[in-house]
Amino acid sequence: MTKVLLTLFLSSIILFGCQTASPNTSIQPDSVSSTEVSSIHVKPASPKKISGDTEEFPLPNCGGTGELSQSLGTQVSVSKSVIVGGTATVTGGGEINVPETAKIALEISIEASYQQEYETANSRLDSVEMKAAPASHVIYVIQWEKQEFSSVVTYEMDGELLESPYTFTMSVPKFKDSYQEICPTDIGHTIPPTPISTTESKTDTSPTITESEAGPLRPHYQVVVGDGIFSAGTFSDGLAPHSEDWLWGNNHFDIQRIRQEEYPSGCDISRYNTNLVWISGSSGMQFSINDEIVGTYNIADNAHGYMFEKQIRMGDKLCAVNFRSIGYQIVLGPDIYYHYDSYCYRGACK
Repeated sequence: MTKVLLTLFLSSIILFGCQTASPNTSIQPDSVSSTEVSSIHVKPASPKKISGDTEEFPLPNCGGTGELSQSLGTQVSVSKSVIVGGTATVTGGGEINVPETAKIALEISIEASYQQEYETANSRLDSVEMKAAPASHVIYVIQWEKQEFSSVVTYEMDGELLESPYTFTMSVPKFKDSYQEICPTDIGHTIPPTPISTTESKTDTSPTITESEAGPLRPHYQVVVGDGIFSAGTFSDGLAPHSEDWLWGNNHFDIQRIRQEEYPSGCDISRYNTNLVWISGSSGMQFSINDEIVGTYNIADNAHGYMFEKQIRMGDKLCAVNFRSIGYQIVLGPDIYYHYDSYCYRGACK
């Protein structure tokens, strides 16, 4: 009996100790601090300009009878971002961590304070005209320039006057140069390749393509891979005997490629009038023209892709929508069959 009473007494002490410790340990003082930010003042800064990569924009007008003109704003736009320091300096000394909710409020204010610079940089793109005279093919070279505005933002939070560093960044495309490509002499037809003479025993097996063979270089087979545009596709074995060196060496580069690597948004502007497009991607991906969905890809992911017939005009906005990590590829242009039907010959299907 004495042992039972002692056990109950000790249990009561333990239970009482657990109950009284809870109010003192469940909430840390830092977590109850208010994150309401007020009296935000962004100290402006002059930009530090850093030259980045170059990018080429072809403007083909080989078959045109009039001048072709596009503004740079139809091709690219200015991007922007804001980074706020993770700590703030307290007036009078000391540092504190800046809560994420407070950082968001600061980022919004900083971005708003540079809205005029952003709009001005974007509007200038519309004043940069890219032109190609009749029967010409002009390549425009754009230099990307990073503009960094670094300074401090002051604000009040929890009754304290604080100061945090920030960097507002814009990526601005600037015109750098232009040059002309030679147009083919027979517009509208495929030009036969010039035979290559060699003293080696191994000869070039690339066939001579005549005007009557300007379409597919290999047999194509019908396939249904989705709805809309994807309900009537074709594919080939990709074994046309053209090496990559031969393709580019014989000027069969008149294509436009839109891929995730260069266009992470999934969109670009068509530079050709065509009724043929090569598309690859992931299951569930959609293809849109001028923001109108024209088909959904519904079978297993395929990096090679298929050929589809669809009328596309120069200047149309082409987008891959809802693509997954495998990425996507949209290809169009007069030399599309040279690249599609020679795909596996270059080792890409192995």
